[in-house]
Amino acid sequence: MKFIDLHCDCINRLYYSCEKQNILKNTFHVDVEKLRKGECFIQTFAIFLDEDFVCGNNQVLSDEFENMIKNYYSQINLAKDSICHISDKINDKNAMYALLSAEGCGFIDNDAERFSKLADFDVKMASLTWNYENCLAHPNSKYNNVMQKGLKKLGFEAIEFFNEKKIIADISHLSDGGAFDVLKTSKMPVVASHSNARALINNPRNLSDELIKKIADSGGIIGINFYPFFLSGSNNASIEDILRHTDYIINIGGEDVVSLGSDFDGIECTPQIDDISQMQKLYSEFLNSNHSHKTAEKLFYKNAERLFKAFEIL
Repeated sequence: MKFIDLHCDCINRLYYSCEKQNILKNTFHVDVEKLRKGECFIQTFAIFLDEDFVCGNNQVLSDEFENMIKNYYSQINLAKDSICHISDKINDKNAMYALLSAEGCGFIDNDAERFSKLADFDVKMASLTWNYENCLAHPNSKYNNVMQKGLKKLGFEAIEFFNEKKIIADISHLSDGGAFDVLKTSKMPVVASHSNARALINNPRNLSDELIKKIADSGGIIGINFYPFFLSGSNNASIEDILRHTDYIINIGGEDVVSLGSDFDGIECTPQIDDISQMQKLYSEFLNSNHSHKTAEKLFYKNAERLFKAFEIL
């Protein structure tokens, strides 16, 4: 079964790695060889800017963001015989594609003109925050007063820009208040690219039932995150935990809302799926747990494919 993964951090890990590794083959969770073995259709590669690390310096933020994106294109070009950027579509049913996502837009740094960089570099998905407050919004937090905070003025402008340029708005790292503001503001479907169900594991990175319903109502999707702490609340999790969150989200939002958002290369431990090459283990277990082939197709690629077509990505 081919699959679409809404989130991995491979490009960032390669960018910061001291080892000479690349996207063709490496010791991480994701590389071209593993993607091919896992039967990947589209892999979303996120870049995130650690705003504390670069000290919030305006020009450094902007330069680092551009350098990360250039590294993405350099890596994809290195593997061009095996995978291509999603806009460079080819007429081959066995083709494998890469999609670029910006995990956090702190590089804007109060300069609205910088929004154009997202479109200029063909970013197809973006979240307003990573783990820090910035000029756009607040991140999700263990503190209720932070979780209740909504978008800032530039955050609302960002969503309008995303809609205009057909960039998918991703709320996985937003405060609840910010996520609700995105859902109220966006005229296009909204995604949570790598989040699970908060009712099962009470972690602020997971989604409340109300958010699950509203994402589904928007026509959006939720990528099930493989991070054990979001699945089980500990560093030990299993494929059964992935199925538990998937079933719960289907029960709340319907089977058209579930997708995959592994978070590979952004997580330290994995739930019986060691890397992206082993995605078919999940497919087998999903069918063995009395799910239909039709529902499996929706989880693995059809829901994400529908979303990408709505944004004219496919």
